[in-house]
Amino acid sequence: MALGEVQAGHRAGTRIALHGGNRYEGIANLQVAANPVRRPADVPTYTGSSEMISDSRQLTSSGYNIVHGSSFIMTLGFNDEGPEAEAILSYSQSGDPASAHFTDQTELYRDKRWRKILFRPEDVAANAVSTQRVMSAR
Repeated sequence: MALGEVQAGHRAGTRIALHGGNRYEGIANLQVAANPVRRPADVPTYTGSSEMISDSRQLTSSGYNIVHGSSFIMTLGFNDEGPEAEAILSYSQSGDPASAHFTDQTELYRDKRWRKILFRPEDVAANAVSTQRVMSAR
């Protein structure tokens, strides 16, 4: 059985299979399951079950419900044109279930896909979703 069949993150009722392990397995890609006894408050990012399986401390009827772990992951290299980097926010960007960014990066993480980090001003400008000018009071 694949770990993703029993280990998942929950985003507003959507179950997203996650890879990684816990500190007892010696895995660098850390994922930590909720302790159902100290279950997080009902929030959109946690909708897993609290019904325990047998005498387990973390395995519930909805599996291992991941609540934290490797969150920002980045690779960086340099070539003749400058830096090249990719990153992922494994728990996505937004805590708002109505946002397009509520599950987008968690799904990329599940699929082991990365997003490019843009460095060059022209690349940033071409991909901007919005801009805001911040000024100090005079």
